[in-house]
Amino acid sequence: LPDASWLRPAAPRGRREALGALGLDFAGLELPTLGDAVAEVEEVAATFGGNALLNREATVQAARETLTECTVVHFATHGAFDPAAPSFQRLYLSDGNGSTAHLFASDLYDLDLRHVRLVTLGACETALGRIDVGGNQRGFVGALFQRGVKTVVAALWRVNSGCSRLFFTELYRHLAAGSDCHVAFSAAQASARASYRSYRQWGAFVLIGGVDD
Repeated sequence: LPDASWLRPAAPRGRREALGALGLDFAGLELPTLGDAVAEVEEVAATFGGNALLNREATVQAARETLTECTVVHFATHGAFDPAAPSFQRLYLSDGNGSTAHLFASDLYDLDLRHVRLVTLGACETALGRIDVGGNQRGFVGALFQRGVKTVVAALWRVNSGCSRLFFTELYRHLAAGSDCHVAFSAAQASARASYRSYRQWGAFVLIGGVDD
């Protein structure tokens, strides 16, 4: 176990699988534009039947509320990781006023996420992390697991926005059809590989965590 908190019993799950998806295209902002991020979030939400929060709506507070309320959560945005400070690994979101804000790994520590079955991170370097001297996993994925999330799909390095869109829309199409996470992940990876032949693109995404019940 990466953390003793994993010994807590899982919170009961509701009958309805609720999805929340957040994404920014960064048009007019200081970070590189993600041309397919908004379409990715809209397609994921439409495919799985959930709520899409785009650009200025995709704030840090909205992300925290979405994680608290939904059982499946998707992000399409920029991410950054500093090996010297894994608790400050971050997703770039909106401040609601036309500038960026950060959702840090440390911002998750006060949330109870035992109801969350899956978090998917279409953001650079989100699968990276550090193991501390106590053997605990630190970083964004580590924080999600520490708070009770069951499974995470994330990226090891920077990936093309179009490849991310294809991968995650295929992933959610298979999930919506009833496939478990591992089957859906393999199918999405195969689709991405068929269109983006370089391993540098399709190989960035990894699935971390448990299996479906």
